[in-house]
Amino acid sequence: MILGDRRRPGLPGELVGRLVLIWLGVAILQGLGVAIGIWLAPAGAAAAVTPGLAALGQAVALGCVMVLLGRLAYRFFDVETAGLACLVSALALPLMAALRPLEANPLAWQAVALLLALNGLMARDPRAGGWTIGAALALWLAISAQGAVLALGLLALVAGKWLENRAQRGWLVHALQALTVGAGAVVVGQWAFGIVPACGSLGLAHLAAVAWAAAVVTVMAAIEPHPRAFTLLGFSAAIGGAITLLTWLAPGCTAGATLGFAEARPLWAENPVFVLQAIGLPLVALFTQARLYARASAWLRRWWADYFLLTLLATILAVIDGRAAPAACALAAVPLGWQIREWTRAARNSRRSGRRAFALAGVALACAPALPLALVLTATPSVAEELSR
Repeated sequence: MILGDRRRPGLPGELVGRLVLIWLGVAILQGLGVAIGIWLAPAGAAAAVTPGLAALGQAVALGCVMVLLGRLAYRFFDVETAGLACLVSALALPLMAALRPLEANPLAWQAVALLLALNGLMARDPRAGGWTIGAALALWLAISAQGAVLALGLLALVAGKWLENRAQRGWLVHALQALTVGAGAVVVGQWAFGIVPACGSLGLAHLAAVAWAAAVVTVMAAIEPHPRAFTLLGFSAAIGGAITLLTWLAPGCTAGATLGFAEARPLWAENPVFVLQAIGLPLVALFTQARLYARASAWLRRWWADYFLLTLLATILAVIDGRAAPAACALAAVPLGWQIREWTRAARNSRRSGRRAFALAGVALACAPALPLALVLTATPSVAEELSR
C-alpha cells in the first residue's frame, strides 16, 4: 500500500549520480547518431551542419528533463524508480525527437516547463507550489501558445483544490499572480526590443486577461469564507472577463490561434512508429496511474487523480495535434518507471518461467510499444526510408 506523506525533500547524491550518468549516456548516443548522420550525408549537407548554441541548449533541456523527472519519481517512490523513469523518457521517440541535438526545438523547453509545473503541483506549501506553477506556465506560454490548453488544465486542477477545501485557495491565487508577473516580464521585454507579438504568443491581451483573473481570485480569497456558489460565480466572472479582454484587445486572433492550434498537425498524419509511441506510452501510464490511485489514500489519492487527468488531457491533445506528444510522453515517464520496477521484481521473484517471460515482455512493450511494428515495417526498405524522414 502507498500510504502517508512520501514526499522526500531534496535529491540524494546517489540519485544525482544516476541522473548524470543517464544524461551523459543519452547525450553521447545522440551525438553518435548525429555524427553518423553527418558522415552518411552528402558533402555539402554535412558541411552545413555544425555544433553550436542549439546543441548546447538541447543538452541543457535534456538535463532539465532528467532532473525534474527524477525528482518527481524519487519524492514518491525511490532511487530505482527515478532512474527507470529517466530511462523510459530516453526511449520515448516523441520526446527524444524534440530533444535531438543541433536543432533548437521549442517543444523541448515546453516539456521542461510542464515538468516544472508538475513539480510545483507536488509541493507542500501553496505559496511555493503556486508560484512555481505560475512561473512555469509563463515560460511555457512565452515559448508558444501551443501549451495553452494544458496550462488551463493545470489551473483547473489548482482551482479544484479551492473547491474541495477553501484552505487550499492559495494555490490558484499564487499561480495566477506568478503567471501575471511572468507575462508582464515578457510584454515588457517585447516592448523594449520592439517585438510585435503574434496571435500564437504572449502579448498585451494575454497579460490583461491573466491580470484580470488574478485580481478576481485574489479578492475572492481575501473575503473567504463564503458559499461555494459564490466561489463558482467568481470563477465564472474571472473566466468571462478574461475571454472578453482577449476578444477586445486581440480582435484579429481566432480561438484556434490563441490556443495554439493554428499549425496543428493531427497525430494520424505521422508515421506509425511515432503514433504508437505517442499513444502507447501514455495509455500504459494511464492504466498505471489508475492502479496507483486505487492503492493510495488521503492527499496522495488526490495527487494521482490530478496526475491522471493531466495525462489524459495531454494524450487527447497529442491525437489532435502531434506536437503535444512530447508532453504526453514526459508525463507518462514517472508512472511507467514504477510499473517497470514492479514487473522486473515480479520477473525476479516468480518461480514460473511463463510468468517471468510475460513480465519481461511487459517491460519491453512499456519501454517501446512501437518495437514490434518497427521491426516488421523496417524489414521493407521503402517503409524504412519513410520512417527515417
